[in-house]
Amino acid sequence: MLSAIAKQRIEDTTDSLIGSGYRQIVTDSLKQMLTTAVTSGMSYNDMLDQIQTALLGAEDKPGMISKYAKTYVTDTLGQFAGQGNKLIATALDSQWFQYVGSNLTTTREFCEHLTKKRYVHISEIPTILKGEIDGHKCKINEATGLWLGAKDGTNEDNFIVNRGGWNCGHELIPVNEAVVPRAVKDKLEYPRKADTSSKVVETLSPPAFTEVIEKLEIQGIDFFEVKDLEKPLSEDEIIARVGGGDLTQGSCSSLALTYLGNVCGFDVQDFRDGISRKFFANKNNIQDIVKRIGGKLESDTSDFHSAVQLLKQVVPGKEYYFSCGRHAAVVRKLESGVFEYLELQSPTENGFKRLTTSVLGNRFDARKSHTLLGTKYETTSTLIDIDLLKKDASFRKLLGYINTQADQQKKGDWGTIK
Repeated sequence: MLSAIAKQRIEDTTDSLIGSGYRQIVTDSLKQMLTTAVTSGMSYNDMLDQIQTALLGAEDKPGMISKYAKTYVTDTLGQFAGQGNKLIATALDSQWFQYVGSNLTTTREFCEHLTKKRYVHISEIPTILKGEIDGHKCKINEATGLWLGAKDGTNEDNFIVNRGGWNCGHELIPVNEAVVPRAVKDKLEYPRKADTSSKVVETLSPPAFTEVIEKLEIQGIDFFEVKDLEKPLSEDEIIARVGGGDLTQGSCSSLALTYLGNVCGFDVQDFRDGISRKFFANKNNIQDIVKRIGGKLESDTSDFHSAVQLLKQVVPGKEYYFSCGRHAAVVRKLESGVFEYLELQSPTENGFKRLTTSVLGNRFDARKSHTLLGTKYETTSTLIDIDLLKKDASFRKLLGYINTQADQQKKGDWGTIK
C-alpha cells in the first residue's frame, strides 16, 4: 500500500502537471494552424498534411505527440522527486540546498549557472527567481518575468518542484549546513537561525578568562584592543592575513587562537613573540584556559593515545583548538571522515592539510611513550570547540594580549615552521 507521503507526492505532482497545461499547448497550436490555413486559403489536402506533420513529425523532426510525451515523462519524474524534496525541506526547516544534475547540450542558461553555483541558501531564492545567479543575469521572458524555459507561475513556494522549468532533469535537494563549504557561507551574509551574526555577542555567557587575564596583567604583557572585522572574511582570507613564515621562537599556540578569533569576527593578529608568546605556549597556561572554557583534556603516557581520544569528539563542519606533543593547531573533520590541521607558520604553504599518524609524529612531535629514568609519565593533550570561544564574553579581551601591530609582527619569507 502507498504511504500517506507517497500519495501526497502523487497528488501534488499530477495537480501541478495539469496546471502546467500540456493539453492546452497542443490544442492552441492546432487552433493556430487551422486559423492560418483558413485565412490564407490553403487547400484541404495541404492543411491535412501540415497538421499530420505537426502531430506525428517528419523524418528528422519529432511531432508534438512525440515531443510532449517525452517532456511529460521527464517532468512527471522530475516533479515527483521535487515534491519529495519539498516535503523533506519543510519537515526539516531546511535553509540550504544543492542544485544537482547533469548538464546536456540542450541545458538552458539558467540551469547551467545554477549547477555551477551548486549551493543555494533559502534567502537567495527570490533573487534567483529573477534570473540573477551570483552576478550573472539570465535572459528573461518578458511575458512571465522569469528566465527562458521557466514554467509560468514558478515562485518561492514551488521552485523546489518546478526547478529550471520545462523538461528539466535537475533537482534542488535540501542539505545540512555542515556540508556547505565555509567559503560559500562566508560569501553570503545569510540570516543564521541560532546565531544572527558572525561576530560574538559578549553577553552570551559569563567571562571564563577573568583570572587568566589577571595573570597576563601581572606579568606586564601589553594589551592591544581587539576590534571587529569590517566584514566577514573567507577561510583563505583569514589564513593569508594571519599566517606567515614564523620568525619567533614558535607561535603555533597563539596563532591557532588568533585564527579562531578571526573566524569569530575579531580583527586580531599575532607573531608578537616575547613574553606574550611564552605565556600562550606554556602548557600549564593552556591547560588552565582549556579547563576554564569547558574544553577537553586527555592525559596518557602516549601522545597518540590521547590524540585519538580527543579527535573522536571532533564533529564534522566545526573547528577546534588542538594541542598535542609539542605543537598546537586548529583541526577539523571532513564529512568523509578525514582529519585536517591548519598550518600557519610557513612562508609559502599555509592552509589546511591532512592530519595523519605520521603528521602527529613529525609535525606535532607526538611520542609513543614518555619515560624518565625508566619510569613512564603522562602528558596532556587539549581540545577546545570554537563555539565555546564564540559564546564567552572574555575571549575578545584575552586576544588583546596576543594582538600585534602590523609593524611589530615577526614573520616573513625567512621564517620557518616550528
